[in-house]
Amino acid sequence: MKPAILVVDDVPTNIMMISEALADDYEVRFATGGDEALALMDPDNPVDLILLDIVMPGIDGYEVCRRLKARPETSEIPVMFLTGKGEEEAEAQGLEVGAIGYIRKPFKPQLVRARVKSILHLQEMLEKRVRGQIKPTSPRPEGSSSRIEAGTKLGSYTLLGQLGLGAMGEVWRATHDLLGREAAVKLVRFNGAGGSEGAEVERFQREAQALASLRSPHTLRLYEYGISPKFYLVTELLKGLDLESIVESFGPLPLARCIRLMRHACLSLAEAHAAGFFHRDVKPGNLFCCRRIGGEHDVLKVLDFGLVNAPLAAIGDGESHLTSPGVFLGTPQTSSPEAAKCRPDEIDAQSDLYSLGCTIYYLVTGGDVFRGPPLRVLMDHISKDPDPPSKRLGRQLPPEFDALIMSCLSKTKADRPADADEVIRRLDEIPIEDPWGPDEAQRWWSGRGVRPRSPEQARDADPTSALTP
Repeated sequence: MKPAILVVDDVPTNIMMISEALADDYEVRFATGGDEALALMDPDNPVDLILLDIVMPGIDGYEVCRRLKARPETSEIPVMFLTGKGEEEAEAQGLEVGAIGYIRKPFKPQLVRARVKSILHLQEMLEKRVRGQIKPTSPRPEGSSSRIEAGTKLGSYTLLGQLGLGAMGEVWRATHDLLGREAAVKLVRFNGAGGSEGAEVERFQREAQALASLRSPHTLRLYEYGISPKFYLVTELLKGLDLESIVESFGPLPLARCIRLMRHACLSLAEAHAAGFFHRDVKPGNLFCCRRIGGEHDVLKVLDFGLVNAPLAAIGDGESHLTSPGVFLGTPQTSSPEAAKCRPDEIDAQSDLYSLGCTIYYLVTGGDVFRGPPLRVLMDHISKDPDPPSKRLGRQLPPEFDALIMSCLSKTKADRPADADEVIRRLDEIPIEDPWGPDEAQRWWSGRGVRPRSPEQARDADPTSALTP
């Protein structure tokens, strides 16, 4: 069946033009007013996308969108405004009431066709991913039926207790049978979001191989991995909090602390990029701030290279099928434009730097670069220019900082920093009034009684794992 598009416009020639542009690939329905459009909303015969005019007799497009978003049965239908109102305030109002896009009249039919195709494709990818996370499966190697519980032995390690559970697996505290060294064990659950079961296994084997080859003190250390009775990774056990939890619990980071921690992140990424590895999911939740390592407080570790893209020479033949066009992997809030377009072959070091820019933006402002439903956020990463951090905060930050973040967030790769080393250099050039050194870091950790907000986020209670599922 063709996807169904509802065109709402009080000008018949506009409806005819759009219908002609879309008729080959879509079932086009139409309404000439807001009340008629709302009356056409049939749960048993839903539409996949609504192209909505704003200025119409009776209720206007804004009100139509509000009512659609207020109804549970229509709240998830993407709405794109197609209108002659060209003011920025009108576009902002449209996005505020729940639309995911805005095309101004007069429009070119090929632009409408391209936007419709892109939106429906992203919607399909997101729905597939959500379904995979809601209904995970846990295949095991053939012939294995061992139950995972405290006391289970995996390689040289014995599981002590579960630390967390999520869509991609579970995390346990473990100890080495001979060395007595504590570690975190990630038991992988495959959910189909990344392709076939075989592709999922290969992807997590890549994670192990990538981690094992990296030596930066700011990359999570891998001790061991195996596939029996489940695929598992054994890593160092860390004490502290991920940066998303820190911001949610204590507010935005001071600029000096943010610069210090992002410098650590860049050191990790610089090594990975030099080896041909791209993280593909840099975000606050994958950057872990350790309370103390080797006598130093506030040490950052980059986690979860599970979406890493490894070079063929490093892994061997058969790599290219693991990431294919049309598959979205990552996180919408920190997605690069090329990732949002589901173009994995275009993802590289500059894509990680875009996500790093999104992360730094969040750490300093306390909010994501773009906000809204996942599909609208992805569309904004593709086509919308963000506000500088200073404008979002309503107070002036060093111009060098704003310039660095906006260059990381450029839609064009060539306008982003050349590599992570350039980001480090530019971070070092930002003037800081209130420094953040060892004394400030120690005082921060000593003065915080960090309490976990939920069982899944109990990452600082006694100590817990940095390797989150």
